[in-house]
Amino acid sequence: KVDITFNFQPFQPLQNHQQRMLKDIDHLIKSNQIERAIDRAHRIIHLAKQGLTYYHNYDYQVLLLIITVGYLSWIGSVLMYTVKHYTIYAKRFFSGDGQETPQFFKRKNLFSISEFYIRLSLMLINSIISLYMFHQSSPWSYHVYALFPLFFIGNMLTDVPLLIGFLNHQHLLNPFKEAFIHIALFEAMVVGFFTRELFSGILLMIGIIPEFVDLAPYLPRLGWLLACAFLSIFTILPPSFDSMPSLIFLGVLVYMGFQHYYIVYYRKLVLSQSKKVLYIVQQSLILIAFLFILWMELCSSYGVYYVFNQYILVGLVGVSILLPFFASNTDFYHRLQSISMGFIVPYILSSQSHDVLFYAALDIMLKVWLWASIRERRHRTCSYLDRNDLRASIFYVILFNIALLGTNNISSLTSIDISSSLRHFTYSSPLLKTIFNTIRISIPMLNITITTVVLTRIAGIPLFGLFFLVIGLFDLLTINFFFLVKREGDWTTILDSITRFAVANLYTLSICIFVTLSLLFTFGLRLHQTSSKLKK
Repeated sequence: KVDITFNFQPFQPLQNHQQRMLKDIDHLIKSNQIERAIDRAHRIIHLAKQGLTYYHNYDYQVLLLIITVGYLSWIGSVLMYTVKHYTIYAKRFFSGDGQETPQFFKRKNLFSISEFYIRLSLMLINSIISLYMFHQSSPWSYHVYALFPLFFIGNMLTDVPLLIGFLNHQHLLNPFKEAFIHIALFEAMVVGFFTRELFSGILLMIGIIPEFVDLAPYLPRLGWLLACAFLSIFTILPPSFDSMPSLIFLGVLVYMGFQHYYIVYYRKLVLSQSKKVLYIVQQSLILIAFLFILWMELCSSYGVYYVFNQYILVGLVGVSILLPFFASNTDFYHRLQSISMGFIVPYILSSQSHDVLFYAALDIMLKVWLWASIRERRHRTCSYLDRNDLRASIFYVILFNIALLGTNNISSLTSIDISSSLRHFTYSSPLLKTIFNTIRISIPMLNITITTVVLTRIAGIPLFGLFFLVIGLFDLLTINFFFLVKREGDWTTILDSITRFAVANLYTLSICIFVTLSLLFTFGLRLHQTSSKLKK
């Protein structure tokens, strides 16, 4: 380490004192002062442990700085890309429309010269860092960590004029108040990974004061409060219960009752013959799934497992997921309901107790949010992002976290409940059980994403612009968990902290998968025939 590290700073308590301390111990032993020799030996062992920790953490501060700059530069680049391509201001900025463009930056030659010097400076910094890393004999991963942020920093610096103009263009009544609320919500979500009950408080706050999501003028206040209160119950409950078919049955009744109310009384939709047949078939599959759960409980109580149960399970899941593709392409309400009913069948089959009630509460919340968001944006005339879309992305992140932590607190490895998959398999198959539980965890998140994708298409919100905002917000959560990773303590504490950081990192990858699946499930959906009705 001394040979390859520039300006290496040794561990001071042991610097040039090792041999003297060992000679002192040897002298004490020879003079028969055993107790003092043992105390000195314990002192050396303690200092050696501290020195080992010092050596292992010698590069920690540098790596912490590099990774933090990398995350911040990536987030900044994503947000700048969103502003540049999905806001109305960027179009006016680059076209030089009126006074939207700052006068200082209207001289394109000055802007191009500034960009040239920015790129040249970054190339010089890149060369210096590479030489320094080479001299340090650093592994290739260190080179990647150090050079990765420079590309995104360059993109950010070249777009500084756009950012300055964009901030000057925003005439918010109280920007500091809004920023404080958004930061407080984010930090509350971070703490919610450690104390799930905090998400109940967030939902109740949004239910009482819907101005936080900017839907107050368009919400049925009592219905919104009840939906938030119903969903907030599940982040208070323990992560897992024993098998309770009565709670599953109650969840099935609540879900089926809401679907019937939603179609017949609330939306007053007139179902064609094909829609009625699909509706009846999907309702029947839900009841069959519940009866199958009762059958599996009976088999488990007698210790009997049949191979054909697995084939029935796969058949029910496959048919229920494929049926939404036969739903209407012109009636998005019917398509969303069909997708939701298709997803609840595998969710019932993987449930233990209150999971189905959670899914019903989440579905109610999504329907109310969708209805209010459509009404709020019914006068929208442009397909660019605005302030309300930022609130929509924050609310999506809140629902996404609640979907993850509502029934299974997988932010802690010690609380994963896989018992729901054990009754379905007659042999030990880690792969099948992993797939089964992954589907179970993903279904609520996919339902949220599909509803959001449909909302973007109805309200004219740029889909990728909204989800670029979501990715940036998820990465902000990731930075918080990165600073909370434990390096000392028992192994469960360290593993839990790393797991939370890994889960937050998976958010970005999972959101890409969920958006792709959402586009698949909504493929062919034509909204132009019903858009005039939806915004009334």
